[in-house]
Parts: sequence; structure tokens; C-alpha cells
Amino acid sequence: MKKFLPLFILIISRNCISQSVPNGGFENWNSTTFEQPQYFVETSNPEAFLKCNVPFNCVKTTDAYHGSLAVKLTTGGDSSNPCVGYVINVPAPNGPPQHGGIPYSQKPTGLKGFYKSAIPAGDSALILVNFSLAGNPIGFYSAKFYGTNSSYTGFNIDFTPPLAVNPDSMWFGAVSSDFMSGVAIPGSMFQLDSVSFTGVTSQPAEFNGDFENWQNTSITLPSGWYTSGPLSVKQSTDAKSGNYALEVSTILSDKNGNQTAQAGYVSTGNYECNQGGPCVLQGGQPFSQQIDTLVFYYKYTPAQTGDKATVNITFKNNGNISSGIMQYLPVASSYQSVLMPFNLTIAPDTVIVQFQSSIVSDTIVSFVGAKLTVDDIKFKSQPVFIYESSPEESFILYPNPASDFLIVSSPSEKRDVTRVNIYNALGEKVATDKTDENHSSLPKQVVISHLPKGMYFCEVIYLQNSKRIKFVKE
Repeated sequence: MKKFLPLFILIISRNCISQSVPNGGFENWNSTTFEQPQYFVETSNPEAFLKCNVPFNCVKTTDAYHGSLAVKLTTGGDSSNPCVGYVINVPAPNGPPQHGGIPYSQKPTGLKGFYKSAIPAGDSALILVNFSLAGNPIGFYSAKFYGTNSSYTGFNIDFTPPLAVNPDSMWFGAVSSDFMSGVAIPGSMFQLDSVSFTGVTSQPAEFNGDFENWQNTSITLPSGWYTSGPLSVKQSTDAKSGNYALEVSTILSDKNGNQTAQAGYVSTGNYECNQGGPCVLQGGQPFSQQIDTLVFYYKYTPAQTGDKATVNITFKNNGNISSGIMQYLPVASSYQSVLMPFNLTIAPDTVIVQFQSSIVSDTIVSFVGAKLTVDDIKFKSQPVFIYESSPEESFILYPNPASDFLIVSSPSEKRDVTRVNIYNALGEKVATDKTDENHSSLPKQVVISHLPKGMYFCEVIYLQNSKRIKFVKE
């Protein structure tokens, strides 16, 4: 199964053609709104919707043991790509944390509650509880649940060994499948209600263990990219061009019980770690150029001197990594352009591009807050896709940057483009295609070798309409 809590998310734009860097201008974003229990800061709903393309799998139900509502967790997806249902009341970008959570200073002796289940043989649901003091874990407890229970069944988990001292915080999580053993069988269901601590005089103020209170939550993530999740990846209006750019941040995380900095990242591929085996870099986009250049713009503000953002390009051939290049991105308060040229000895068939907000070795908390903003990412050989609401209004412009000529084509093979004009930054027409205006077949080619270097606009005239897109003459 996939790792438990990280959101290795890929949102595919179903209406675009294959590109070496999909949505490199970050103009296309997927948004969704869902409900989650109050004070439970992470659920599996974003992963279910954005990665597995299945219904939300942490939902409220009126089939309650007590009160009006309970929580229902379900493992969705299929056997090759399961999405475990979970709920947890502490941020956990890298799996269940070792400390933190909500304030609580009493010393409980156990946990009780009621559940229903429909768990296939070989799988089990889980409840996890952890207590901390001064940032250090002082007690971790878990219990597994099996089989089918069509009516509410009580449970009582004894905390053995008992807590030696009073905590100052705690976190609680429930999971529909046994991620700790690398098992996730689609359809496994675990429903909880009236969860509370035993041996104490009061419950945590922010526990919501009866799941009566729910709130709306929204996430927005870039189409065509795997990400480290909505905690570290955001839409930015501080764009180099267009309306949006991508902001990637380094956030607070946990490693072996210690607070640490976790770099945010976006990638056109992702590491799949199944059944406890080795992690394999998968995904990417078709790519066959041996000589090319990756072009992009970025801004970077580290939280501490010495930190750097990184960009990696990984090339694959027949499913195996054939080569790769990496570059550090230093401090940049305004947008800087970056060119990453390469000349490969082996022709690739796939490319994966990844950006990260801090260098891999950054682990100390002082690196939290590093912010990388990127925009206009593409290979020089990559066509620019001008997407509209229908294929009849969509066009492809390439190459960009261009040197000698510019070509306009269309994924729908339309034959109704009457003219292609080129304008300079002052709005003056400086070139046009040489075909008869009554000849509307595509592709159309415009010679631009005589133009000086700089920024231009390509105007496509079609169906008595027109559309302009910016390009660079080099």
C-alpha cells in the first residue's frame, strides 16, 4: 500500500495534451471542499479525491451510537492504488508523528468507545494514541480491529504500560486499514463514535471524540503535479506571467520523535513504496530529446542562511533511470530566470521534473519557513498549449523560445484559422504567415528570423475571433 499520511497527489487535467512539463505556468488548479471533524486537522479526503479519484473516505454518518453523528472511514481505490481512510488531530506530513497534538494534562488509563466494521480477512482497522511532554513522546498505544460488526460494539483499550507522568499534549488517529503492516484492502470500513479516555475526570477540550462537530475544509493544488500536500504547496498570485504561480514551503515535521524541517516539493513523478519494498520513481512525461534546456523563473527566501532550494531533472529509458541533473537555487528576492541545458548520452523516453523548497539534508527546525515560488517551467522544445473550453478553440504554439520560425497547430486538427500575426511589445504588427487568408489549414508557419530578440505576441485569428499568447524570440 501507499504510505499512510503523506499526500503524494497527482491531479490530471483531462483536457490537455501530453507535455514534458504539464501546466508549467500553474494556471490550472484543482479545488475541492469537504467536511472533516472539528479539531481533526488531517483526514484522507484530499488523497481520496485528488490521487485515487474516489469518493471522500472520511465522512460523517447519521448512523450514530450516541448523539446525531459518527465518523465513517473506508479504504477506497483498487488493489494497485488503495487509498486508506483516516482521521488524525495533528498535522502529519510524513506519517503519524511522535509528539504534539492537542493540549491535555491528565493521565488516562485507557480509551473506550463504540465501533462498527466491515473489514475483509487479512486486513485490520487501527486506533492510535500518543501522549507527549515537553516535546517528547511518553506513551504510544495502538489497537487493531477485525471482521464484520454490523451493530455497534464497545471497545476498551488499556494503556499498558501505564503513563508514568502527566502529559501536556496528545494525539488520536483512526485508520480503516493496517498501514503498519503494509496492508490495505479496498472496501475495508471502520466506523467510530463516543470515543473517550478512561480513568480521568475530564476529556481534552479539543478532542471531539463523539464526532458531533464538523467543519468545511478546502484545498487547491496544481493540475498535473504530484505534491507534498496542501500544508506545503499553495497557489500564489505573485506570478511571473499569467494569474498564478506555485509556492512551495518548508514546514515543521517529525523524525524519530524529534521536530524537524520537512521540505515541500512538487514533481511530475512520485516515489511509490509498496508493501514495505523499495521505493520506485514512477510517473513522468514522454520525452525523447537528448539535447535541450529546461527554462523557468523562480523566487526564493530561505528561513536561514545556507539553505537552498533545488531542482532535479530525472530521465528514464524503458522504465529505468538513465541520467539526471540537479541544480541549487540560491536566494532571489525577485524573479530570476534559470536555464538548465543538457546533452544526454542515452536517449530518454520519460522525464521527471521536481522542485524542492530546501536542500535534502536540512533537518533542523530553523529551516522551517523557507519559501520557493516558481513559474513558467518548460523545455525549450516543448510546445505551448493554448487550452480553451473546447478542442475547437485550442491551439499549440512551438517552439518557444523560437529563433527562425513559429508554428501554430491544433490538437483538433481544425481548418478554420485564417491568419497568424506577430506583434512586438509595443503592439506593432511585425510579421504574419504568408499563406492566403482564405487558406485555413493547420499548421501555419510564421518566419521570425528577421526579428530582434525579445518578447512578442502571437495572434491566432479564427472563426471571427482572435487569441494572443506571449512568446520569446531568441
